[in-house]
Amino acid sequence: MKFKVDVSGLEAGDIIEQPICETIIGFDRSTKMYEFNFELMQLAEYVQSQLWKIGKQLTVVSHKGSIRVLTHAEASEYNASRFDNAIKKMRKCHKRLVAVNTGGFDQESKNAHSSSLVKTSRILTAIKSTRTEVVMEPHVSIVPKMSLS
Repeated sequence: MKFKVDVSGLEAGDIIEQPICETIIGFDRSTKMYEFNFELMQLAEYVQSQLWKIGKQLTVVSHKGSIRVLTHAEASEYNASRFDNAIKKMRKCHKRLVAVNTGGFDQESKNAHSSSLVKTSRILTAIKSTRTEVVMEPHVSIVPKMSLS
C-alpha cells in the first residue's frame, strides 16, 4: 500500500487540503511540482477506490494541489463531461486508424487492422445512433414486504 489514509470519515463535498496532501505524499508541491501533481492524481484515485470499498460511491478528483470529494451534482457534471471527451478521443483514434497505410503489412496484420476498423466503426455508429434523451424511471421494488399485522 503506497498511501496510508483513513477515508472512512470523508463525505461528498469534503476537501483534503494541500498541506495534508503534501504530508501524505511526503514532499511539498513547491519543491517538485510535476512529481507532486502526478502523486496527487494517484492519491485521488486511491482515495476513491478506498471509498468505493467501504460502500461510498463517490467521485474523487485532484484540484489545485488538493483532493476534492465531489458532491453528487458536481460528480454528475464532471463524469458526463469526461465521458463526452472520451467519445471525442475515440473519434480521433478511429480517424487515425482509417488513415493507416497497410501496404507494408503482412496478411495477419492486415486482418487485425481490418478487425479494429470494423470494431471502432460499430462502436461509434452505435453511439451516434442511440437516443440522446434517456428517460429515468424511479425504481419500484417487486420484492414482497412482510406485513406485521
